[in-house]
Amino acid sequence: GSSVYTVDSTDIITGATTTPTYFQYEQPREGSSFNEEITTSIENGTTVYTQTLELLFHKNDSALRNQILLMAQARLSAVVKDQNGKWWLLGKVNGIDISAGSRGFGKAYGDLNGAKLTFIGKEASPAQEIESGSAALTAMGIS
Repeated sequence: GSSVYTVDSTDIITGATTTPTYFQYEQPREGSSFNEEITTSIENGTTVYTQTLELLFHKNDSALRNQILLMAQARLSAVVKDQNGKWWLLGKVNGIDISAGSRGFGKAYGDLNGAKLTFIGKEASPAQEIESGSAALTAMGIS
């Protein structure tokens, strides 16, 4: 089912019901990013927020392969914790999808053995903040 979110007077998400299952991935320092590009068409009277999430996974194994396979076949949303300790919900309405990725097995000892994945979503409004320590994060299974 679709999720229902409770927000406070500043539009920060404080609660959630019927949330999907979220998987938590710790990212290596400076190995991932979240950016949001705003595109406005004055002629059409539209604004689109393009959310781009880049993730890095170390160590190729069958579990990583299977997770990538599932993520590539599903409509996803993501919760991201930024460098300031704030949480953000990506793909709230339209979801995010894998748009690019690669798995490297390395040649030299210092080469990446793992995967880089890029997820893109387009929304009518910017990513919403989720209140830290809120019932929404608990309902999403995020600690």
